[in-house]
Formats: sequence, structure tokens, C-alpha cells
Amino acid sequence: MQYRGTAFEDYVLDQFIKVQLLFDESFKYVQVSQISDIPKSPIVANTSRTMFHKSTSIMKYMVQYLEELSNFQYFPLNPQFQKNIIKFYSIHKANFKSFTIEALIESFQDFLLKQPKISKSNSLYYIQTVQLVDVLLVCKSTSGEKSQLLAHREKLLACVYLQLPTISDEKLRQSICDSFEITPDILESKISQINTVVSKTQVVNFFKSSPKLLSNFYQQDAFEEVEYYRSWLMKSQNLENDMINLFMDPMDNSTSMFSIPNQIQDTVALLAEIALDSSSKFFQGLIQCMQIWQVNPFHIQTAFIQVAANIKKDGRINPELVEKAFNLSYLAMPFQIQFLEWPYEEKKKFLQMSLQIYNDSIEDLKPFFGMFFVDQTNFTVVLSFLKLLKLNLKDVKLEIKKQLVSSADQRLRLHRERSKLNETDRTLRLQNLVKYLSYVSSDVNLLYNWKTNNKDLNMSFQIFENGSKILMSPSLELIKRYVSEIRSQSFNLMSDKSSKANFGTFIDLVNNLKARTNFKYDFQKEIYGDFYKIVGSWKTEILQKTKVIIANDNLVRLDGCAHSSSIQNLVMLFQGNLLN
Repeated sequence: MQYRGTAFEDYVLDQFIKVQLLFDESFKYVQVSQISDIPKSPIVANTSRTMFHKSTSIMKYMVQYLEELSNFQYFPLNPQFQKNIIKFYSIHKANFKSFTIEALIESFQDFLLKQPKISKSNSLYYIQTVQLVDVLLVCKSTSGEKSQLLAHREKLLACVYLQLPTISDEKLRQSICDSFEITPDILESKISQINTVVSKTQVVNFFKSSPKLLSNFYQQDAFEEVEYYRSWLMKSQNLENDMINLFMDPMDNSTSMFSIPNQIQDTVALLAEIALDSSSKFFQGLIQCMQIWQVNPFHIQTAFIQVAANIKKDGRINPELVEKAFNLSYLAMPFQIQFLEWPYEEKKKFLQMSLQIYNDSIEDLKPFFGMFFVDQTNFTVVLSFLKLLKLNLKDVKLEIKKQLVSSADQRLRLHRERSKLNETDRTLRLQNLVKYLSYVSSDVNLLYNWKTNNKDLNMSFQIFENGSKILMSPSLELIKRYVSEIRSQSFNLMSDKSSKANFGTFIDLVNNLKARTNFKYDFQKEIYGDFYKIVGSWKTEILQKTKVIIANDNLVRLDGCAHSSSIQNLVMLFQGNLLN
């Protein structure tokens, strides 16, 4: 896109960061007493100045500690406090002893606020102020001074401040760096610049009174049904209320209003391009932007699809990328609206865009129409792409059916060759027929599984119905022919072991094909009446052999076995007949 690597991209990055800071869990009020680096209770010196030392200032003892701060042992000192108090002392060394307690604390706080990355919205400000009080408390002091310091400490711990937000989620940080191609240091620098100007109350003011709210975008006559308008109004107003509740800040009296980015359509298009090749963390951040900026959901979908259509692969539209863009755009909407419920003009614009994309891509897509059995993945992608365009695809469906029929016919010819099945032979060989039906069954299973996994696509393009019909039409004729042949020969084909095994496989294959395609031929009725006679003859044979085995049993138990030889022979007899 034209904006990648430009000042506008940097502007969009700032706007994106601003939204992430507003939503981050770190942007909250914190009570100073809850800061983990501040002890609940201070260490207070046991010694007090007596009446004979009233003239000795507490500051004299404070100076002694400051000049030997490296030897301070009462409690661990915050490294930044250590650095800042020494710097502060060097500035005020000449008149340090003349400070009163209040003046010292106030002067040190003013000093802190001039240091980088320290403000009243930063825990460091309170940590270092409390630590100054705690150092004073270990100095020799009067009981009145101790009471004053303890009261001041208690007052500090009771303070509540709005913490400057950051981006707490490290994965989101990394995603922003990767997506905008910046370093972590640059991101941190931008956060420090932006987090001082974000305001929850400004967001609330925006959602309470801005004319740019989604609920103001359309009137009832823009929709084809009044229910569609009511749905739009309800969803947009629910989002507005959610945003107000989320960002409500009773302690902030700001009257200014949050502002959405300039060139909002270009901003959305740039973020859409980035999101197509970014992580789920970045995408979640994008959704928050769409919500707080009140971006029209229909324009989001258009932006995503147009961006994807313009990213060519080998000079051609990439159907897989466009499909991904379509799915992401639906998720990126501030709230989801089905295409049926879109305003009439928005539908019209979408279909015009779809028609242009269709015209630009259809010739490149046609070679995939007959690729079901060769490249099912790309075949599915192409059909999904065409379906999402929401156009009248009557001619396309006919072309897909034509190529699917041609492909299935080629498969059948190949199956006949591989199974050496010659339809002109007077008698069908069961072995060849079973091999042929196994190939057909495999293809039908492919179609059936595809239908199961792509119900909407199959409903639109009838792939399973058309493909299975072509495969089953000649196959069913062969099944009928074979059944007729074996009936005419009274199942004499079942006389040897190999034929029995192949016949069992034949039955399984026909059952599978019937379960998948529900063809209109009751082969069981044709087969099993006569086949039961064959099974009856097998039963008679088994009984005769059983009698012979029992008659010849000498009832001698075999070594390592709890049964006599006749029992083992019977088991082997039954197993042999069942397996055969």
C-alpha cells in the first residue's frame, strides 16, 4: 500500500497505541498504600532530642545520613531515590539545615516532578516521597516532629492517583513492533509521549454527544426492513453504552472530547493491510480501534476485501487471501451485521466491488473448477472465494458441474483400466469388480467427507450430488449385472475360498456406497434370498464335520492345554468357516 513507510503510517501507529493505552488494565486508579515498594509501617527512631538539645535541628541529623548515605542500614533504599536525594542535597546543601519538614518534603516533590519519567501519575513519585519521610523518621527528632512526619506519611499513603497507562501485554507489544517494523525502544518512547495525553473521560464525552456515533449513521428508510434498522440501532447503542460504562471516570471533570483519526478510511485500510499478515494479538487491538473510532462495519469489510484484492500473487488475485480478508473483516466489525440486514446502498456498493473482483479473477479461477480429485484444497478455496462475493453464479455453477462431470468420467476410465474390468466380457470377474468398486468407493468417500466439512459450499454448488451421481451411474449398472449373473448361476461362484472373501468385500463396498449415496436399488433383496441357501449348505457341512471330529475323539488332554484335541479341531473348524 502507498502508506507503508510514510509519515502517515507513523501517525496511524500513534493512533493505534493511543487506543491500546486506553483499554490497558494498567490505566486505573491506584492507592499509594497498595504500592508494593512502600512498607505499611515505617521504622521510627527510639531516640528523641531532649530539652537540652531542642536547638539541634532534625535537619542536622538528616545531613549526617545524606553525607554517608552509602552506609545507611535502617532499610533498603530505592536506587532512584538514592540518586535523586543526593542530587537534591547537592543543590540545596548551603541552606539544607534551614528547611522545615514541610518545606523539605514540598521542595523535594517539586524536584522530582522535574525529573524524566516522574509525575504524580507515577508510583516513583510516591515511593521516593515516602522514602524521604521514612529517612527523616529514623533521625533524632522531637515527639512533635515524629507526629508530624507520621501524619504526613499517613496522608501520602491515603492518596489515590490515576496511573499512567502502558501496554502490559508483552505479546501485544511484540506484535506492534513486528507489524509496524519498529524496535521495542521506539515503541516505549511513543508510549511515554502518548500516555500523558490519553483520557477516559474524553472518550465518555465522545460517546455521549458526538454526531459521529454509529447510531447516527442511518435512518430507517436506508434499510429494506424496519427490523434491520432496529437491529442496527440496538447494536450500535449497546456498544455506545458499553464504552461509556467501561471508561466512566467520576474523578475526572474534563469537558474535552476524544477525537477519531484524520483520514479514517485510509487509516482503516492501512490497519487492514497490516492485520492480514499479523498476529491475533494485533487483531484484537484493531477491533478495539474499530469500536472506539466508531468505524462503519460495512466500510471495514469493503476495506479488508479491497486491500486483499490489490495484493496480487504472481500478478493475479489471491483467492485465499481475499477469503481470509472477508472472514477477518466480519470479526473486525464493532458489532456483527449479516449481509441480509445491510442498508440497501451498502449492499449495492459491495456487489459492485464484488463484480469487479469477479471480472478481474474469473479466468484465473476456471482451471481449478475441475480439480476436486487433484487439488481439493485450492478447489475449496476457489469455491469459498466465489461464494463470498454474493453474486448470481448460475453460469459458474454450470461450468463447475461440467468440469466435475468430466473429471469424474476420467476417474472412472482410469479405475476400469487399473482394475482390468472389461464391460464387454460375457461374465464379470468378481476380483476385478471388487477392485473397481474400491476405487469408486474411495472417490465417493472423498466427496462425502468434503460435503460434511463444507456444508454451505456443497449446498451452493452441489459438488457431492453431481460428483457421486456421475460415479455411481455406471457403477450401479455393474453391481446389478453382477448380482444378476451370480443369481443365474445359483451362487456357484461362491464355491472356493477366494470367491467367498471377495464376495464379502463386495457386500461391504456396496453397503458403503449405498450408505453414502442412498442409491435406489435394493441389492439385499436380490441377493440374500438365494444366499441364505448357500449359508444353509455351509451349516450342513459344518455339522457333518463336527460329528466326525467328536466320534474320533479319544478324550486325551493335550500338553499345555485344558482341552482335548477334538475341542481344538472344532474351534479351528468354526474359525475357518467364519473367516472364509
